[in-house]
Amino acid sequence: MKNKKLHVAVSPLTNTIFAGHILQRGTWGAGKQDVTMPALISVAEHVLAFGAPVVISDGERRPIYTITVERHDSATSHQHEWKCVSPGTYDTTYVCTQCGARNVEQIDNLLDTKNPEFGCSATSAGGEE
Repeated sequence: MKNKKLHVAVSPLTNTIFAGHILQRGTWGAGKQDVTMPALISVAEHVLAFGAPVVISDGERRPIYTITVERHDSATSHQHEWKCVSPGTYDTTYVCTQCGARNVEQIDNLLDTKNPEFGCSATSAGGEE
């Protein structure tokens, strides 16, 4: 049996990263899999291990992308505790009561807006260490 080359690509419709095999006619074969989180985690770990931003260049050595990664220590960080400080007609501002982080919800982005869930720099309630 011939070894088929694995193809990895992002869906332009769903922004999901898929891995699988491509048929001769250029369509996905049976068994494509959503590998979004494992792919993102692998890239993040690769960049961290590299120890510097990773620059992806084209065939002419012109930079196309620069990837940098910031690691959040989830073992010591806490969930943000959001408080609305400026309700508005078109946007609303929230501030974390523990660390002071700010988040703005815009009316034209409400369907996709979620308050950030991790990265609170406070180590105890009230932001005191």
